[in-house]
Amino acid sequence: MGAVEFLELSGVAEAALSSALRRHPELRQTPVARRVKPMLALLRDELGLDVPRDVSAMLLKAPALFSADVAHHCRPALAFLRGPALDLTPEQVSLVVRRFPPVLFYSPEGQLAPQVAYLRSLGVDDVGALVVARPAVLGLGIDRVVDHLVKELRVRRRNVGALLRTYPSDVLFPSRWMRVRVPEDPPPSGSSSSEA
Repeated sequence: MGAVEFLELSGVAEAALSSALRRHPELRQTPVARRVKPMLALLRDELGLDVPRDVSAMLLKAPALFSADVAHHCRPALAFLRGPALDLTPEQVSLVVRRFPPVLFYSPEGQLAPQVAYLRSLGVDDVGALVVARPAVLGLGIDRVVDHLVKELRVRRRNVGALLRTYPSDVLFPSRWMRVRVPEDPPPSGSSSSEA
């Protein structure tokens, strides 16, 4: 049985699988015993996530999720989330992973610890609380958000930490900025266009 069939039988939504396969076709060749089963067990049994609802939604956010090596990638990341740097409860860890599945791919030494240090340098006192509220702050690109706040909006660097928790979430996903369109000027008075 292949990975896709196994995930379907496990309750992952067909629409989520179809979308994941379009974005990550390698999922078809993912070894079930070495990758898919351990990841599903981690998400369902250890983190308490619901397969039809949570795991399907996570697959939409991170289609390569089931390609990860649980022992090599996920366990170190989970240990970091639970460890002294963030000290998250099991429920908080589940929430963070559900809302931001790429965190499972991040290296504690290469991504997570430097990101926590960076957030602390911005004046964030309780990084764990910020991570629970906005898990994407652990992701790549937070420096672009900070640059935007400091350079474009002229927020003092020491105040950025307080803003990260409450600032609109679309700023945490800078790709959305590129899709904003400036409204066109209204037609000059006396033009023949009809009003809506």
